[in-house]
Amino acid sequence: LLPGIQNVLEHFSQYMTVPQIKALSDQVNSIRIELADLTTTEFKRYFSGGFKKASGQQQSVPIEDVCLVLSVLDRTVREGLISWLIDQQLAEYKILFDDTQDDAWLDKIDLRFSWFRDCLIEFERKHAALLPAEWDVACKFAAEFFHLTASMLDQVMEKRCVELDAKLVLFAVQRAANFEALMARRFPGRAQTLFQSVLVGRFQKRMSIYTASLDKTLTDLIDQLVAKFQQLGPPSAEYGTSAVPIPTSSDLFVFYKKSIQQLLQLGMNANILVDLSRLFKKYLHEYAQRCLTGLLPKIASAHTTTTAGLLQSFLKEGDMPRLSNDEIYLVCCILITAEFCAETSHQLQEKLKEKAGDLALHEAFDFTNEREMFHGVVSSCVQVLVQDLETACEPALQTMTKMQWANVDTVGDESRYVASIRQHLRQCVVRIRDCLGQARKYFMQFCFRFVNAFVPKFINAILRCRPVSVTGAEQLLLDTHALKTELVNLPVLESAAGRKPPEAFTKLVIKGMTKAEMILKVKYTCLFIYLFIC
Repeated sequence: LLPGIQNVLEHFSQYMTVPQIKALSDQVNSIRIELADLTTTEFKRYFSGGFKKASGQQQSVPIEDVCLVLSVLDRTVREGLISWLIDQQLAEYKILFDDTQDDAWLDKIDLRFSWFRDCLIEFERKHAALLPAEWDVACKFAAEFFHLTASMLDQVMEKRCVELDAKLVLFAVQRAANFEALMARRFPGRAQTLFQSVLVGRFQKRMSIYTASLDKTLTDLIDQLVAKFQQLGPPSAEYGTSAVPIPTSSDLFVFYKKSIQQLLQLGMNANILVDLSRLFKKYLHEYAQRCLTGLLPKIASAHTTTTAGLLQSFLKEGDMPRLSNDEIYLVCCILITAEFCAETSHQLQEKLKEKAGDLALHEAFDFTNEREMFHGVVSSCVQVLVQDLETACEPALQTMTKMQWANVDTVGDESRYVASIRQHLRQCVVRIRDCLGQARKYFMQFCFRFVNAFVPKFINAILRCRPVSVTGAEQLLLDTHALKTELVNLPVLESAAGRKPPEAFTKLVIKGMTKAEMILKVKYTCLFIYLFIC
């Protein structure tokens, strides 16, 4: 009846200056106030002590009728009683889990959630049917419990911060995330605004403990990868002819993937991904330095001017320091591994950006420098292979410069030093091509670099060949043509595929070796003119 009277009075709101209408309105307001007082008294009497102790033994009016009256009274009356009821229930929780209690600590966080589940079950079993559904008491109780628990967790972590460690924080975050997910299923449609990250978010500023622990874990992991390589030794050709990534190469990225998944499952926001990304970058550099570059074989430079290097130049050709077949295979494996790491670093970058949301453009998620670093390792591997082949050819060039070219009186087959260079080219280049069968672009990079390094050395050797007779110059010209032919076919030596060398490579060889031929032709012409004049 009261709602009907209120609706009628609303139509006369503009006539309140009329004494009779004003008196009637005051009378209705007086009734509403009296009803609010009576229903409040009855409601509090019934629910005094919370859900578990609620009883209707002393009720003069059934609680169902009380709730029906409250539903038509002012909303503030009803909301005030709901807040009172929730506070009554949470009074016990505040005592049980005060920050002075052992049960308040993170290792017993499940006790908090168990207490709430018991209360919610008790409410739904005994009282859910009494309170109108539109009051949404259960959801409001859950929301208040979340906010109170978040505040209490803050207090206890601040008070006992010295006891926090990564394992404990992750345990508590995991349990909190599970509970948030449970409440999201229990109250669908409202989880986004009421429950999501209310508890988990309180651990956000404590995650520096986790990242510090992760830093140490990654240090240990790199140590383990180095130790594992030392224990198992370098890859050998038994894996197959083609080089393969070092077996431990994926371990670091698998660890990264698990770390990202763990944090995302815990509901952490994108800020923690920024810290995580910076940590990932740090250990990509560590991995490149200790597990890739640090494993490259060391070979003497052909340009060294140290005493040891000068003495080395007087050794026999067979005594020159060279890479073994297993070492060549290792270098190629490191190259393949570095390429894999560069590609996977890009995938890691895209994954982090995808999960970072609005922070996707943050500099922490740009792995360009890390990819360039791994490409630098690839370049170092190629240079080691080039340097090894240079070292192999060096004795032959020295032999060339020491020959008595002034005493050559007949032009015959190619000189012995040409055969020696050809032998080294075919042994080394074929081996490297087979190892880099799945990475042909790097094999071609090796070929280009070798030609760029070898041709100037060969020209320098020609200039050091003196004195030279006319016949000697002709022999050198024949040798140069033979080497040019060999170098042009360098990428396809002993290949059954029937491929032709790339046009750019052929042009590079012809340009360089033509310069050598022109030097010899000029030298030959000068000698011929000199002899003619004499």
